[in-house]
Amino acid sequence: PISGMFGRARFPLGERQALLIPQAAVAERGQLQGVYVVDAKRMSELRYVTLGKANGQQVEVLSGLEGGETIVAAPGTRELGGKQIAVKQ
Repeated sequence: PISGMFGRARFPLGERQALLIPQAAVAERGQLQGVYVVDAKRMSELRYVTLGKANGQQVEVLSGLEGGETIVAAPGTRELGGKQIAVKQ
């Protein structure tokens, strides 16, 4: 390369899908983070998740949860594992 020369490159930024949940749905257990997932029998189970970037009142889920699963929106500090949950649409 010759001193004083430069170039420009453009890289298209792709789109990606992200799974976002309310930050209030995240249950903190020590240094671990999880969400309460509600199954078809309306029973809840704490599932640990890996979270990504926060976006306002929502946070990205990188692993541990699939799109379409039902979660408890705001469990607070309550222990809901193994309890039956009334589901509101």
